[in-house]
Amino acid sequence: MYLNSLRIRDLRCLQAIDLEPGPGLNVFVGDNGSGKTSLLEAVYLLSRGRSFRSAPQSRLIRNEAESLSVFSRVQDDDGQPFSIGLERDNEELRFKLSSDPEARLIHLVRAMPVQLLDPTLHALFDEGPSQRRRFLDWGVFHVEHAFYPAWRRYSRALQQRNSALRSHASDQVIHAWDRDILTAATHVDATRKRYVDELNRVLPSFLQRFPNTAEIDIRYTPGWPRDMDYAQALNAGLQRDRQLGYTMHGPHRADLRIRWHGVKAEQRASRGEQKVLICCLMLAQAALLAGQGAKKPVLLVDDLAAELGPQYRQTLLEVITELGLQSFLTCLEETLISEAVEQKRFHVEQGRIARVI
Repeated sequence: MYLNSLRIRDLRCLQAIDLEPGPGLNVFVGDNGSGKTSLLEAVYLLSRGRSFRSAPQSRLIRNEAESLSVFSRVQDDDGQPFSIGLERDNEELRFKLSSDPEARLIHLVRAMPVQLLDPTLHALFDEGPSQRRRFLDWGVFHVEHAFYPAWRRYSRALQQRNSALRSHASDQVIHAWDRDILTAATHVDATRKRYVDELNRVLPSFLQRFPNTAEIDIRYTPGWPRDMDYAQALNAGLQRDRQLGYTMHGPHRADLRIRWHGVKAEQRASRGEQKVLICCLMLAQAALLAGQGAKKPVLLVDDLAAELGPQYRQTLLEVITELGLQSFLTCLEETLISEAVEQKRFHVEQGRIARVI
């Protein structure tokens, strides 16, 4: 899948941008504050309906404007074209997906998966299990169609069980919700396990390209003690759940344990090494989507050179190119990306974008 065209109106400093990106590597070079990251943000918005930046979403709209819009014509993996777009003002977010007037965010996420590599990648290590579950579930969502409906059923049942715990309901009432939780949790857990198995199968081919990364071990933990099944864990934890007012165990507490040379990766690896490890995970995830009959993702890489030396940077660029995905990559200096690599190159300055090669 790739974007044939990209039209951006009034997104941050980008007032009126019309691009025809190539199906492979697209490189955007410019100073800090020129609008490079905002361009990636526009593509990300088309897939997620929100920014990957932490600032309030209302700040996405250019200061002098009342709304923003992003629109793209996309070539699907089977060669079929479709259009995707969104409009946002201070009150409402509206989606467009070809001619479907009922398009919702879930439809955009399925239609155009986007994988982001940016300077906040370290959150996968630094910010705990919730970030790793988000990484895991994004991949599971796109390759396991049974996952999302099971996760929604589980989330609704969990909310009801927690409400019953807080209201001091009887054991009978709580056990009634346990039945719904167990059924949905079984599907969620099974799809996650299958996905992690596949991820571990694909990952070594990426790790071996980088020095000293082979000794990485990724293990999935389901969110309850290993020596119990989930029904036993719910029963054993009931009194503690009553005291806390919420359910301690379940898929909502799952995690990916990432160890490097037998130690937690965040404790042993340098910041640069952490970035390489996480990039390998992200690229393996992108490759897995492309190879599992799911839609090929669009790859966004913000500030390629951050925390990476020349050898790691060049190898990462080679791997990205070999994946054959449409990629949007930003960097500060033209010399960071060899012109020998097939690409479309653009110069970004003060919210304006011009093709260079």
